[in-house]
Amino acid sequence: MIDGGHFSFGFLKYLFFIFKSFLTKPKESYYISKNIVRGFWRYYVKKDKKYNFVINRRLSHHTIYPDGTLITHTKYTIFMLDDGHFKLDKYYESENDEIDDGYRKVDMSKCPDIYLKLDENVRENRFKEFLLVAELVSGAKIGSKFIAKIDRKKTDEKTLHYYVRYTKLKKFTIFSFFVSLSVPREFDRKSKSDRLGIEPSMYGVYEFHSKIDKQSRDSNLFEPILYDIDGKEKNAKHSDSLFYIGNKWKLFDPKGGEIKIIDLEES
Repeated sequence: MIDGGHFSFGFLKYLFFIFKSFLTKPKESYYISKNIVRGFWRYYVKKDKKYNFVINRRLSHHTIYPDGTLITHTKYTIFMLDDGHFKLDKYYESENDEIDDGYRKVDMSKCPDIYLKLDENVRENRFKEFLLVAELVSGAKIGSKFIAKIDRKKTDEKTLHYYVRYTKLKKFTIFSFFVSLSVPREFDRKSKSDRLGIEPSMYGVYEFHSKIDKQSRDSNLFEPILYDIDGKEKNAKHSDSLFYIGNKWKLFDPKGGEIKIIDLEES
């Protein structure tokens, strides 16, 4: 049963949020609102209860450093369609299967338990250790619990499986969290190929920023290309600074697609 007082207060807060957003960023607000309406239709009319939330925005930063370390930093902004718990299952699959001195260069099973804050220990070791950090940056409430956990049963040398869970949330709640992952030696390899899939119709706004340190070996070959669901290449906003090569994409209501690094020797 829906609490009428809570529903009204939450709905009014949501309307104020939408009104304020439309004044500052009308295009983004339109697509975020469209995604929310689509989520309500799926959840309440079509009775598809797989997800009780929608992702208003996903902003991902991928940086490749000179020694091949990859650091990803992704911020999610979530809108709750219903009361209850939020859970997002994620995974990272390493493309580096090369062997060095009898061991796999990248062993995702070495990733420790998830850190719940970006403290000095994380900052100091993010270039040399496997690190996974998930931190709630807005929306904390009394009585709720933010949990980030690695699924050890599914995780192996190649693929890290983890999930983020946030409990006791109310309909219309909006909150944000980030996930940061350090993968030493991921791009210390002969093969340059890599890929990141974009799930269809999950996001109001999807942003991807790539930075490659110019001191990285063959750094120009690591530049990603974004393809939409029809296989058409999407133009990037390119930057070239003293130390980095950069590419940025901003997609509205993406229908799916793929971010690829193509190995010219394999293609």
